[in-house]
Amino acid sequence: MDALQGDNYTQTFASWSAGKKGCYNMLCTGSVQVNKAIPLGFILHNISVYGGQKFDFGYFISQDLDTGNW
Repeated sequence: MDALQGDNYTQTFASWSAGKKGCYNMLCTGSVQVNKAIPLGFILHNISVYGGQKFDFGYFISQDLDTGNW
């Protein structure tokens, strides 16, 4: 992912692929972000370290059952 963002930060991402085609985050044609509070590509500042403090982060992507959109 650092090739996309140009850094080494830990961040959220989503990918899509079909055959030899694919994309990441909002670079996917037709992607619509509904909630701007935590966008794809969001940098996670609190990172767990082996033997140190542990952090978790709740995040989900869901499909609209009426439209089939994700």
